[in-house]
Amino acid sequence: MQLQGDDLNLIKTKNIISAFLIKLLMYKRNLGRKEFIQFPNLSMAQKNDEDLMTYCQHLEALHSDFKKKFKKRGYS
Repeated sequence: MQLQGDDLNLIKTKNIISAFLIKLLMYKRNLGRKEFIQFPNLSMAQKNDEDLMTYCQHLEALHSDFKKKFKKRGYS
């Protein structure tokens, strides 16, 4: 939602995308440590180490995809 609106410029857009990329890595790190502060519903769900590894892999893939896509456009 932060990328919507008329008052965006290159610097604001780059900062928003960079912050999102950092958050993805933080989410992955926290899930790997079994810290669910960003995912309160996950803390209550049954899960095993394999599930958490899968979630971490998905977050890593998402981070990698975003980084590739926005690097081509000069955002990262």
